[in-house]
Amino acid sequence: QGQGEGRYVTIRGMNADFNAVSLNGVRVTVSNFDGASRSVPLDVVSAKSAETIEVSKAIRPDQDADAIGGSISIRTRSAFDRDGRFASLEAGLSHNALIADYGAGFYLDSQGHEFSATYGDFLDEAKKWAFALTLNSRSTPYASQSVDTRSWATVSNSANLAGGAAYAGKLVPTGLFLQEFFDQIDQDGLTLAVDYRPTADDRVKFNASYTLRDSRRGRQLQDIRYDT
Repeated sequence: QGQGEGRYVTIRGMNADFNAVSLNGVRVTVSNFDGASRSVPLDVVSAKSAETIEVSKAIRPDQDADAIGGSISIRTRSAFDRDGRFASLEAGLSHNALIADYGAGFYLDSQGHEFSATYGDFLDEAKKWAFALTLNSRSTPYASQSVDTRSWATVSNSANLAGGAAYAGKLVPTGLFLQEFFDQIDQDGLTLAVDYRPTADDRVKFNASYTLRDSRRGRQLQDIRYDT
């Protein structure tokens, strides 16, 4: 709760610990170093770099039998996914009005941006060599506020309430949680794919991916308790 975007995938109701995640056919190892989880956060892989995302709800015979939940396979772009040269460019700006309400001295910036550029082409006339390059960068601020009840109880001390005995035996909240959540995500990434296909059945591929992600999260909580 309070995080600006989802990190984990649930398949068939199973916890993310039971999923297998691979990137370009290579198994992604656990990147949570708390020692208590083997789930892989997927927000470290930019969607701008992915060509396909394949989700298997049940493990196939050609997959490793080590995932109770399911399998997630991410494949980055390749020039052989197109018939020829291709390029794309995306850019966007955002504004978070809630963060702006906190004033100029607040530690998060209310302005956000996103940029992505992709280019791919064949390197020879025979179309045996090809490459694809993707660059992406973003800075996204998130903020949310919530009001939640602590729990519910039966009124036992009605003398402390306006209206007196009229509230005796009634269900009332034992208190309130007033919460504010903040998250600033800065992420830069690069994906490079070089493919060599001498024949229709032979393929050699080099993939390189780099991602730098920084998240600054904050939470403010006010706990208000009532005498019931």
